[in-house]
Amino acid sequence: MKKLLLLTALVGLVIGAEAQSFQARSFINPTIASITVSNAASGALGYVTNVLSTGAMGTNSLNLTWTNAAGTWVIVTNGVPATATSAISFVTNDSTALLVDVPLYSDRNGAGFAQVTNTATLSALSPLNVMFKVSGASGSTGANINFVFVGVPDGVNEVTTGTVGSGSPTWTVGITPNTTSTVVVYTNVPMASFVGCKALRLQTIKSAITSAANIGTTVQAVSLNGFVP
Repeated sequence: MKKLLLLTALVGLVIGAEAQSFQARSFINPTIASITVSNAASGALGYVTNVLSTGAMGTNSLNLTWTNAAGTWVIVTNGVPATATSAISFVTNDSTALLVDVPLYSDRNGAGFAQVTNTATLSALSPLNVMFKVSGASGSTGANINFVFVGVPDGVNEVTTGTVGSGSPTWTVGITPNTTSTVVVYTNVPMASFVGCKALRLQTIKSAITSAANIGTTVQAVSLNGFVP
């Protein structure tokens, strides 16, 4: 009996240790090294819209550019592509999935994670954060590049109306780039807004920078981070 109890206790310790593994899950397709978003003066041109999102045309927008994992700079065009080189690729009607859904998770019993309270602000905090790494070109300081996230309840269909849990169907985070250095910031995820959702989707990346001097803000990383059971 003592040996059985000891073995049970050891198994419990192993499970407890495994329950604290840390993961950083990227919203950017692993085949993409970085994405450059044009300034707001371009309107919808140059924005990133997830090709899986409701209302998306299924193709990436004109003027949007990215660098793939092989180091090639890809430029979306709506006409006859210019002559490509080994370092630059021009594409038309491109449907490359620049963004991927990130699965959410629960504890071992299928319940959502308990939130903690920030004693300074009395606000509820979840155990997950989203980290952003961006670098801005000339003219980008002082305005945001906005990231809009939405819950995906069944892993396919994103929320369009109403509420998820006790929160909003979408969650927007604004990041202010720096013209001279790369900015790395993180913010807590309002998990109450996505209770029961299978995944979190990065729906759009839009620049609020209107300066004509701005030639784009480069997004190098967006990831969901936390300890996973």
